Amino acid sequence: YGALEPPMREDMVPRPEDPYGVARLAVEMDLHAARHMFGLDYVVFRPHNVYGEYQNIGDRYRNVVGIFMNQLMQGQPLSVFGDGQQQRAFTYIGDIAPIIARSAETPAA
Repeated sequence: YGALEPPMREDMVPRPEDPYGVARLAVEMDLHAARHMFGLDYVVFRPHNVYGEYQNIGDRYRNVVGIFMNQLMQGQPLSVFGDGQQQRAFTYIGDIAPIIARSAETPAA
């Protein structure tokens, strides 16, 4: 959440930079409150740049893989911001989905 220095760690203080990040952090805060008020157990995942089957290529603002796919299909040039030297890590949905599914059945998660 935000422009934090990698590698990311769970103890880092989130610094959301846009309404989407603020909304995600607000949900985490709501879950934290529910834990204290009602004993609700929860797990938070913060996946990044997830790609794979059923990719949404219609969103022009999030998910660079979908954005690039849409631009290629439309015959448009790829949008590259900055000097082009930026690096991103990507997560394949098939790698993260089983982990998320198992977390619901893992008491220590």
